[in-house]
Amino acid sequence: MLRHPAGHRPRRPSRRARLAQPLRRDRREGVQRVAQHLIGMALRDGQDNNAVLSCFVDVVSEEDRQLLQQLEQLVKAKRRALRRPEAK
Repeated sequence: MLRHPAGHRPRRPSRRARLAQPLRRDRREGVQRVAQHLIGMALRDGQDNNAVLSCFVDVVSEEDRQLLQQLEQLVKAKRRALRRPEAK
């Protein structure tokens, strides 16, 4: 198997040009990036952040009650981390 230097994409022939093939990434990392982007877009709009968050919580709770508990734990952990003074 050919290895390519980090950041370089293997190319495949095309009629028009040689098209870059997407780098293969961990699926979880890809899903996380897309979710971050979409939620960030919705919150940056600033129209009604409460509605965005409420909708997110509704979807999470409909999918899985355990997931809702995990969300609650993540929020608590983030609050604790934000309260801690910066380590120097």
